[in-house]
Amino acid sequence: MRISDHLEGVKTVSIFGHVRPDGDCIGSTLALTHYLKENYPDIDTKVFLEGFSSHFNIIPGTELVEKHFYNGQDTDLCIILDVSVPDRVGAGGCECLKNARRSLCIDHHIKSGYELCGTNIIESDFGSASELLMTLMDKDKISRNTAICLYLGIAHDTGVFQFSATTPDTLKRVAFLLEKDIPFSDIIQSTYYCRTYNQVRATGAVMTGSKTAFDGKVIYGYLTYDDMKTYKVNSLEMDGIVDALREYDECDVAIFMYPLRDSYKLSLRSKKIVDVNKVCNAFGGGGHVRAAGCQQKGDPEAIIKNVLEEIGKQL
Repeated sequence: MRISDHLEGVKTVSIFGHVRPDGDCIGSTLALTHYLKENYPDIDTKVFLEGFSSHFNIIPGTELVEKHFYNGQDTDLCIILDVSVPDRVGAGGCECLKNARRSLCIDHHIKSGYELCGTNIIESDFGSASELLMTLMDKDKISRNTAICLYLGIAHDTGVFQFSATTPDTLKRVAFLLEKDIPFSDIIQSTYYCRTYNQVRATGAVMTGSKTAFDGKVIYGYLTYDDMKTYKVNSLEMDGIVDALREYDECDVAIFMYPLRDSYKLSLRSKKIVDVNKVCNAFGGGGHVRAAGCQQKGDPEAIIKNVLEEIGKQL
């Protein structure tokens, strides 16, 4: 199956990702935007994403992003990337789905059993939506701009090729992208490792206040509403903190939590033992075996206690 198989008779396309877009969400949606605009110029292609860090402006096409879809906008084909459940679709994507003539979902998260779109391509063996998307494209139609965006998504959701979902095929596809002379080092440095001074201070506070459980097999840390004000950071600047906690060599699971509106957003990462997707499923979230998330209301220590109990079932 190819993207082209879904374009017959299509004049308008609207592309969406998930709430709080990360590197893979931004990379996949913009990659598809470039691909359609360059190869199918007669199709009016629009991309809708919620806000994201300015670090991602190094990627071509961020200026094309519209913040929200509004009823009344005509859409022949609605495409949802990197998410397959309605409550996680961002930027008004579910409103678009209601009236779009056709719809397509491309996602790599573990199947929820929910049929979000008319056609759903869900392949959890892929480490990123960007890599899955790449297999649906005609290779000779992948431009340098499309390659840059695909590389961003693949690199981010594989933890810069550290996570277990990185396969020989993943690296072969990345090698193809590198042949497009993309600035791969700049992409990773700017979007994965670079942090503002306030982000560095906030990360330091989380690391200093972190605690361990299960004889060091779990490390956790969090920021409160007051901490966010003290360090002058917002929810768009939380990327990378859970990965910093994960660097603790004795742990298998790292947990980071921060306030988001009236609840707390939890990010979990594991190395070898714990299936964090199963842990987050217990709290209405999900993701992957080694990387997952959820949201909970309540006191942060009480939330952590409940999550540790769920992790304990596997340890």
